[in-house]
Amino acid sequence: ELGSKLESTCKDVERSSGEVAASGANWEAKYEELMQAQQMAELKRQTCELRTAELASARNAAELEFQTAELLTAQLSVERQSSELRAEEIEAYRDAEFITGDLAMPW
Repeated sequence: ELGSKLESTCKDVERSSGEVAASGANWEAKYEELMQAQQMAELKRQTCELRTAELASARNAAELEFQTAELLTAQLSVERQSSELRAEEIEAYRDAEFITGDLAMPW
């Protein structure tokens, strides 16, 4: 009877060992699954950071383009005013020449 108890205990131990091994493999698979999920979450976070940086860069570029357009508009306005002043100056000079010329001519 001792031999059959020993044999039964050995079978129980073997069965338990198999269950533990299967359980360990199951936990190992779950651990790998969790690690993959963590890596995927990290990749998504990094992707979001990159996209945020891209959007900020695009916003900055648009702001620079807008400021450049404003500066060009201001420059054109100054050039237009300068041209108008120059035209007025030329007109005044011509008027002065005409008046001086009239005074110099004997009637």
